[in-house]
Amino acid sequence: MSKLPRVSGNVLIKYLVNKKVFRISRQKGSHVSLRNDELNRFTSVPAKNGELGAGLTKQILDDCGIIRDEFTLDYQNGLIK
Repeated sequence: MSKLPRVSGNVLIKYLVNKKVFRISRQKGSHVSLRNDELNRFTSVPAKNGELGAGLTKQILDDCGIIRDEFTLDYQNGLIK
């Protein structure tokens, strides 16, 4: 199992919307709610430019049904910017 890359909340939101077919359902304060109707998945991501903690990133990926290795591979291939 590889080490989870550290990314900001805004980068994670862009990745989920552009590459993983999530859509922004609403924003309340500093958190953006994302929904994937095909997979019936829902998560909330803090919209900030600072890096998210590893535990929070893992929880968001679990909520989205994305495994750690898939996320790491997308990061290494430059799909996450």
